[in-house]
This record gives sequence, structure tokens and C-alpha cells, in this order.
Amino acid sequence: MRQSMLISLASVVCLCAAAHAEPGGISIGISAPLTGEAATYGTDIKNSIEFANQQIAGGKYRLIAEDDKCSGKDAATVAHKLTEIDKVSGVLGFGCSGALLAAAPIYERAKTVVIDAGGSAPAISQAGDYIFRTVPSDTISASVLYAYTSSRHRTFGVLAEETDYAQALASAFAAQNTGKKLALVRESYLAGTSDFRSLIVRLRGKKIDGLFVITQAEQTLAVIVRQIREQSWTVPLYAIYWPSSPAFLSALGLQADGIVYADIPGNEVLTEEGRKVFDGFVSRYGLPKSSDYFFYLSYAAFAALHQALESGADLRDALAKGKFESVFGPFSFDENGDVVGLAHVLKVIKNGKPQLLK
Repeated sequence: MRQSMLISLASVVCLCAAAHAEPGGISIGISAPLTGEAATYGTDIKNSIEFANQQIAGGKYRLIAEDDKCSGKDAATVAHKLTEIDKVSGVLGFGCSGALLAAAPIYERAKTVVIDAGGSAPAISQAGDYIFRTVPSDTISASVLYAYTSSRHRTFGVLAEETDYAQALASAFAAQNTGKKLALVRESYLAGTSDFRSLIVRLRGKKIDGLFVITQAEQTLAVIVRQIREQSWTVPLYAIYWPSSPAFLSALGLQADGIVYADIPGNEVLTEEGRKVFDGFVSRYGLPKSSDYFFYLSYAAFAALHQALESGADLRDALAKGKFESVFGPFSFDENGDVVGLAHVLKVIKNGKPQLLK
């Protein structure tokens, strides 16, 4: 068994401006949603990887960014290009679970390692031997949110978009309900829907006392919450991730107050040096358009791939057995390629801002 590798934070994170190096012979692919409603976080992911290439590796890698449009079909097309034409050494990115799940068999056949920074669907844990991720699985987020809601509600609604990610999360939440503490009322809607008033009336008629809304992106969640508020329905609202997004909070203002949600920790998990790195990112790109964690999850994914490439070992083995250091501290990957060292927390929106729920 190869000895585990541990790179000090000083060697992984360069806090000074790195010298710009001409990209060499090693190419790294980026597959992310760069257009459409998911482009807010897709762009954050791409920018974070580009920044990491400069800060960590001095710009030595040739980055090939492709727009997977948060679509399984487009992600598969990107996967064929990156593996067959560009011959990349690894692929980073993936803001959408469905995109990664559709592309994973192509990367598996090509034996191309992938480190996902945004796709959190539980099924990704079984997507293949070459698939890793720095974002925690939604099996954890569903468990955290279920523990909170099941002690406070009886008849509970789950409204989920018809996408792989949203439906998988709804099923993961329902799977927690083995003791039937909640009488679950599930509803779905098609991606692209903009008028939710009839759905809201139907859910309200079922006398639910809490509602978990699952959307593919923050813009849709903002529309649903606004339409609920417009109907003066005071049902407690629950969500995952998106209430932390500046785009979501800007769209809703104080209408977002009271939403409780499971989220990946924000910048509070960054080390002292990690905060300096984040400040450098903000100086170059501005604040993230979506959530801060897309920065550090993408940065960590690059750090792990860079360390594995530098080791000279088989990339898959180096990732599977390695110990890594990044802006939020040490982490590794378990036997399913899932991150070890990071988990979800509960937050609430108060006065238009996210706070840890105590």
C-alpha cells in the first residue's frame, strides 16, 4: 500500500501572487454550467479553478473549460471531447448532479479521474471508481434536515423540481422517514415552470404544516417563495443550499426571513490562511455569484488533483489513498470517493442574512 501523501498548506496554498507559467503538456478539463440559470455557480466553479491553477500551481496546467449547461446530454458530449480529443489528465467542476451522472460512464471507460465540486446527489457515491467529490453527499443534508423537521411537524410537504438532483434529494429525505414521524405530501414540477400558484393552492389545501422546497437553482426558489408570500401563506419553509446565495437574497430581501435550510458551512470553516486566499480571489473576481463554498470546494478539488499529479503515482490510487490539505483544512476521500472532513449544518435567514441555527 502506497504511503499516504500529505502536502503542507504552505506548499498547496500560495498566499503571494504566483508567477505566471506557460501552460505545459498537462491538460485539465472543467465541465460546468456556464450558461442558463445554473451559470451563477458554474461560473464561480470555473473562476475558482482558474484561480487555484495560478495560486497553487503557478499556472502550469492548460485548463479547458466546457459548458455542460447542467444537462446530462451536454455533459456527455463534453466528456467525449475532453477524453477523446483533448486527452485531459483529469476533470473538475460539475455544478449539477444529473450532468455528472450522465457523463460518469464515459469518464469511467476512459479511466479519467473526476473531482466533483457541486454535484451532491447520493447516487454519485456509486457512480464509479474514478469519480470523487469534495462536496458532501445529500444523504447527509437530508438526514440533518429530517432530524430537525420531524421533531416539529406532522403533515409535511416536499415540492421538488423534475431534475435528477432535486428528485434524488426528495427521495433521500423520504428515505429518512422510516418511523413515519411525518405524513409526507410530495409534489413535483417541470423544470422551466414559472407559475406555481396552482401548486401552492393544492399544497395549502392539504393542510401541511411545513414545506421543503427543492429547486435546481436559486432563481426558481426565489420565485416560489415570492409567490407563497404573495398568497399570505405563513407555512414554515425549508430548503437546501440556495438561501445562502447572494442572488437569492438580493431577489427576495426580507421575504426570505425565517427559511431554515441545510447548507455546507460558509467561510467560517476557512483557516486563517484560507481566508487570505479567499480575499485574493475576491480581489480578482469579486464575491462569488452564488455561495462561498463553491470557491473552497473547487479550490480543494484542484489542490487534490494537483497533489496527485505531482506524486507521479497512479492518479486514481493517489486520490483514493491520499491525505490532502486545503483552505478549509485537511480532507480525504472514502471508499466511494466521497469527501471526509466536511459535513452539512443548519442555517436560518434572519434580517435578510444567513445565520447558523442554534
